[in-house]
Amino acid sequence: MPETRERDKEIPSSSLESQIKIVDIGRENIGREPIPREISTWMDKFEQASSSNPPQVSDASGQPLLTSSPPSNPKVSLPVTRNTFIAGFKKSFEDAGFWLSTQIFRLIKIKKGNVTFKSDVT
Repeated sequence: MPETRERDKEIPSSSLESQIKIVDIGRENIGREPIPREISTWMDKFEQASSSNPPQVSDASGQPLLTSSPPSNPKVSLPVTRNTFIAGFKKSFEDAGFWLSTQIFRLIKIKKGNVTFKSDVT
């Protein structure tokens, strides 16, 4: 009976442990491999250069050719009234008014409420 002889043989645990390498692959350890010193100094230099302001391009007289514009957040004026917008959600799924209200609601979210509706009085 070869099965019983195989069962009786025990594999020494020390040989298994030397062959198996246990690696912790938890979510917190992904991407946190040690970085060689040569690369880390290069990365530090690159990060410091990218964090500073970009150099200004100047013409021959020393005047800047390009200047950064201030961030603009204009107020958006919507083409529908508030009542039309609300009524669109009460329409059926196949109706275009429902989708118009859905897209306007998406725009309101993108602009963080910085929108105005068309006035009800025409």
